[in-house]
Amino acid sequence: MIRYKYGPWDHRYFLLIGRLVGYELAETVNGKGRVSIRLTEKGDTLATQLASTSDWSMTYKRSEMLRQNFNLSGNRLKQMIYESLPDAMNRPHWEEI
Repeated sequence: MIRYKYGPWDHRYFLLIGRLVGYELAETVNGKGRVSIRLTEKGDTLATQLASTSDWSMTYKRSEMLRQNFNLSGNRLKQMIYESLPDAMNRPHWEEI
């Protein structure tokens, strides 16, 4: 991840999100001054199919554990990273964390 002005981020996420939206597997939702990304019905169907394969089942299980235990806002996740990795806060912007 890279340290940006408002917390950790990785510019490569934009490419991935753009592809998911382009293939109609995800969509952006505007609201309350922020943009969220969610799966479309097509994306949810594909994710469910992939989760049942041996190649993706562990990724699904890990993602589900993270969702159950860390289903937090981006701001709260940023705070947790900075609390757990105080060294990350002291890095210059655009530097890799």
